[in-house]
Amino acid sequence: MTEVTHNPFRTVLKLLSAAVLSLAALAAHAATAGQAPGGFLEKDDAPASRPAMTASKVNGFLPSRGSFTFPAPYDTQGVRITNSSDCGGQDCLDMTYNYWNNMSNSTGSDVMYILIGLDKQRGGEGPTLFKFVKSTATLSKVGPLFAATDPLSKQSTEGWYFSHSMTTKIYLHEKSKLERYDVLRHTMSTVFDSTTKYPGTIITQTNSSNDDDVHSATLENASTYAKEGCVVYQASTKKWWFFPTVKSFDECQVDKSGRYVEVKQKLPQDTCASCDEDDTVIDLQTGKQQVLLDKAGAGGHSDLGYGYMVASDNWNTQPNAWRVWNLADLVDGKLVYHGGTWGDFAPSHISWSNASATAPLSQQYVCGGAAVSSSDVTGNEVRCFIVDGTASLAKQQSLVVAPVMTDLSASGGDATCPSCNDYGKDPKGNLDPTGQYFFWTSNMGGGRLDAFMVRVPSQLLTGSGDTVTITSPTNGATVSGNLTVTASVASGMQVAGVTFEVDGGSATTATDAPYKASWTAGELTAGPHTLTAVATGTDGSTESATPVNIQVDSAGNVTTPASGGGGGGGGGAMSLIGLVFFGFTGLWRRLARSLRAQGTQA
Repeated sequence: MTEVTHNPFRTVLKLLSAAVLSLAALAAHAATAGQAPGGFLEKDDAPASRPAMTASKVNGFLPSRGSFTFPAPYDTQGVRITNSSDCGGQDCLDMTYNYWNNMSNSTGSDVMYILIGLDKQRGGEGPTLFKFVKSTATLSKVGPLFAATDPLSKQSTEGWYFSHSMTTKIYLHEKSKLERYDVLRHTMSTVFDSTTKYPGTIITQTNSSNDDDVHSATLENASTYAKEGCVVYQASTKKWWFFPTVKSFDECQVDKSGRYVEVKQKLPQDTCASCDEDDTVIDLQTGKQQVLLDKAGAGGHSDLGYGYMVASDNWNTQPNAWRVWNLADLVDGKLVYHGGTWGDFAPSHISWSNASATAPLSQQYVCGGAAVSSSDVTGNEVRCFIVDGTASLAKQQSLVVAPVMTDLSASGGDATCPSCNDYGKDPKGNLDPTGQYFFWTSNMGGGRLDAFMVRVPSQLLTGSGDTVTITSPTNGATVSGNLTVTASVASGMQVAGVTFEVDGGSATTATDAPYKASWTAGELTAGPHTLTAVATGTDGSTESATPVNIQVDSAGNVTTPASGGGGGGGGGAMSLIGLVFFGFTGLWRRLARSLRAQGTQA
C-alpha cells in the first residue's frame, strides 16, 4: 500500500485557484443576472417635457468607445460600439432595421457578438464583428468577417442577421442563395437556392423562424429585379411555398414559430386611395389565408412573435397607435401603445426579437425608437411597452429607456441612404433575443453615424423586480454637494405620488415621473444616512422601495455621485468587494479545516 504524502502548500495553491475561479464565475453571474438600472415609466397620455439632446450635451457624456451612463432622468447603462476610427473619419455605417438582429442570442452566456456593417467605399472594413462581455460591460473589436479580397467584404449588411438557435452564425443572401456564415470559424453553408425551384430568380429581405427551420424571402426576377412575390422554404422537409405578387408587393416575414407568414402589399379590394399597404397572413400548416386591410389595422411597420403580430395602426383614433394581433384569427387587435401627436411617428419601428413561446403576453414587451424634427416629447427616445393589450386607454404606459441622440438636420447618416436621408438616420434598432439590450445607430447631432446599445430595465415593465426602486444614488455611495434622489415605479401601479425620506424624516413628495427629490448642500450631517421611497397609489395603497444607504462626506455636503462609466452598474463595485471578502473568508475556513485534517496547525 502506497502512503500518500500531503503537501499543505500545494493544498493552499489548489484551494486559492479554485476559490479565484469560483469567485470570478459568481461575480460574473451576479453582474449578468442583476437588474438593469435607470429608466422610468410614463403614462402614454401624460408625457413630461424633455427636449431633444443637443450635440454638445451628448458629446459631454459619451466616451470614445465602451460603457457609459446616460444622464438623468434616464440613468441607464449605454455602450458606444463604434467611433470615427472605424470609418477613417467618414460616415460608413450601414443602415440597420428592427427585425434583422445585429446581436447574437446570448441566453445562458456572458458573451454577446455584434454585427455591424462598415462600408469599405466609405472608409470602413466591411462587415465587422464586435464582442461584448456582459458581466464586465467590456467591448472589444474582433475585426472584419471577410478578407479584403473577398467580394462579401464589399457588401452592405442591410438584411443580414444573427441566427436565433445557432449563436455564432449569421444569415446573408447572395443572389439566389440564403447562406449561413459562422462568424468565428469563418465557414459558409447554403440553406437554400431559389433557382432550384424558381429558375431565373434572386432573393432579398429574408427572415427565419427561431428554430432556424422555416425561411421566407422576397423573390425577384434576376434580370429586371421586379418583385415576383414571397417564397418560403422549410429546411427539414425541403418544402416550398410561393405567394405571388398581387399589387404593389413590399415584403414578407415568417413568424418566430415558423407557422405563419405575413405578406405586405396593397390588395385590389383596398379601394382607399390614401391607404398604405395591407396584410395577408397565411397559416402554413392549414393553408388558411386571412386579410387585414390598412384601415382595419394592418401594419406597414410591424414585428412578429410566436403566433402574434405587433403592428402600427395609423388609422386608429389615437396617434401613434400600436396593436397586437393573434395571427390565428386576426380579430379584434388590442391597443398596446398610443402617444404623442399626429404627424410625429414615434416609435417609428418596434422590435420583438425577445418574443417567447411560453411567457404570457403580459410579461412580453417590444422596444423601438424614433427621430422627429419637432419638440414632440414622445419622439427622440427609446421606448418599450407591454403587448398584452389588457390595460385601459387611461392606464397604458411605456418604459422610457434612453435618448436616441439623433438630429435629423445633421448630416450624419446621409451617406447610408442618399435617396432617403431621414429614413436612413431613423433609429430602427432591434432588441437582442434575451431582451436585455437594445441596439441602434445615431448621428449624435454630427456628421456620421455610430452604433450604440443600452441595457433595458425591463423589470419596471414586467414587475419582475420591486414595485418601487430607488435608481439614484446607488447603495453604498459616498456623496458630496447637492443630493438628488430618483425612483421608478413598476407597471401595474397607478401612482398618486412618491414620497422620499432621509432617515425617516425630511420628507418630500413627487407626483410626476421620473420621480425625484432634492436636498441642498449642508442639509445633512456628515456620516451614514438611509434613503427611502414610498409610492402611494390612486387607490390609497402603498409600496416601499428597498432602502439605500449612503455616506455623506466629512464636509457635511450631499450630492448624487457620478455614475460609473465602465462597469456593470450601480453598486457593482461594492457588491464585488463584499463577494471577494466573504469568498476568501470561506476559503480560509476551508483551508484551516484541510490543514487540521492533515495534522498541521493552521
